[in-house]
Amino acid sequence: MWLGGGAAAQQSPQAPQPGAAAASDEKRSLPELPKTPSVRSAAQPVVVQWVQLATAYPSDFRAERPLVRAGWLVVIRADAALLTPRSLAEPLLLAAGEGWTASAEWLQHGHTSGHRVCFIPFVDDAQRTDSPTADGTAGSIKARANLRGLRIWFGTPELPERVDAAMLTRERALAEASGIQPIQKEQLPTPAADLSLADKAELVARMRQLAATWCPSEP
Repeated sequence: MWLGGGAAAQQSPQAPQPGAAAASDEKRSLPELPKTPSVRSAAQPVVVQWVQLATAYPSDFRAERPLVRAGWLVVIRADAALLTPRSLAEPLLLAAGEGWTASAEWLQHGHTSGHRVCFIPFVDDAQRTDSPTADGTAGSIKARANLRGLRIWFGTPELPERVDAAMLTRERALAEASGIQPIQKEQLPTPAADLSLADKAELVARMRQLAATWCPSEP
């Protein structure tokens, strides 16, 4: 699964796989996957930038396929074992702040460079488009999607297109129970200037630019 992929990009875990022996050999050669979620599965952002889109797109990383109009463009640093491609379900890349939890969309695995370019879409599952911000005033999408209490981590292995709001709630509870703490303010990179883009195609193009900097040897 990558940004622009979808259910067709991967086969269902229940489907019989051709070349089972080769798949078994591949599995043996993969680095051991740490327990997820766990403290070891937490990721560190090294680039953060708010992005607003003129044209929304349906997310392939949620079962409900909600429309995405904005979110955080992020480059993360993480354990290579968590970034390594696997044949079927992989640990979900998740993010959460105060009042929101998201299934992050990503461009490339990052197991060679140790970095992954991803987009954390803001989806208001409560559909409170006029909900107040913490100070009691009507706020923008960015205000509701603020980075206070930000956590980014790898959760239970699953196919991203199966993630729904209820699963995000469970995964967040598991992460908190496993001891994954919010990223300290001093550990957050200074956000780049806000970016306004036309559509998903321009978002992917911007992600490819970041990948060329942070993951130049990866497709």
